[in-house]
Amino acid sequence: MIDTGELTSYLVQQLTVHFQEEDVIVGDGVAPEGGGWSEGTPNTVGGFVSYVVLSSTSPVSATLPNTPLCTTVPVRLDVPYVLTAYENTRYGADHTAARSRIHVKNMPVVVANLGDLVFKGHEVWIDSITGAVRNDSTHPKMWSASTNFHVGVARVSG
Repeated sequence: MIDTGELTSYLVQQLTVHFQEEDVIVGDGVAPEGGGWSEGTPNTVGGFVSYVVLSSTSPVSATLPNTPLCTTVPVRLDVPYVLTAYENTRYGADHTAARSRIHVKNMPVVVANLGDLVFKGHEVWIDSITGAVRNDSTHPKMWSASTNFHVGVARVSG
């Protein structure tokens, strides 16, 4: 069985370390505790706490040897993610999303156990980006900008 949880945890941990000095917090699939408007009240003391959310998306594609599927395991996986930056200004959302992209592209290589198999991350590529989008359901508004990317991993054992 292939389980991408270890890879996702690694990415969240790397983003958390990267943004720690910049007062941006990281959520794993959901908004992190404390992200957004302070105490749920816009424009209060403390203001807006910037955050990013990393979520896995589907599908995961695999490159398989030329043998029947039921007897093979993938030799390469492309694991898709979306990383969304949330800020209180359009500029802030675009800027945080851009910093996220740079960090994701330059992350150290990872060796991950994806279930019973061991894979080594070999490349990250950006599929698409969005400009900042305003959310008027909060008062005052907040903005978000997303990056869709894949982490390519190749099987090294298992």
